[in-house]
Amino acid sequence: MPSMTLRECEKWLFRFTITFLASTQISPVICVSHPWEVTEDPLVRSFHDSFSSRLSESCPVKNPSALLIVGNTLYVSSFLNDIVLRADLPLRIDEPDVFNVFASGSYCNRRRPAMCAILNGPWGLEEYMGHVYVASFGSDQILVFSQKGEFLDALGGSDTLDSPEGITVSPDGWLF
Repeated sequence: MPSMTLRECEKWLFRFTITFLASTQISPVICVSHPWEVTEDPLVRSFHDSFSSRLSESCPVKNPSALLIVGNTLYVSSFLNDIVLRADLPLRIDEPDVFNVFASGSYCNRRRPAMCAILNGPWGLEEYMGHVYVASFGSDQILVFSQKGEFLDALGGSDTLDSPEGITVSPDGWLF
């Protein structure tokens, strides 16, 4: 199979209805409703093999683990290539560059230089009071960003967290 361009990959990803699913394994949280089948298991739901085999290495999303919609913005965490992508809604597959990299790499807090963070296996996503929280599975941290992608802070570390996955913030501001 010839490899797909980034543009073609984006069309593949958004030419279907997105349904949010929960999973306890490294597997997509997108359920394809049309035109592909969905394989269902009591514990895990995943893409049907015929769909996932059509995605090439050039696709920006590798094992998406969370989707977050805030207003007119979609955030997708891409576990295997250590990035969080951002797209404006509604998605227009007829325009190029639907995705932009929202977060990737290493960060240090200017106010607390000793506090550095690495986005390694982003898993969970949550928004609270204008901040986007990203659970970084591999670095045992929760990274905090502005909605524009500016790194603000990092919480946790190997002494307090162990491979964080899901993340939520209660209405009164408690992080779980």
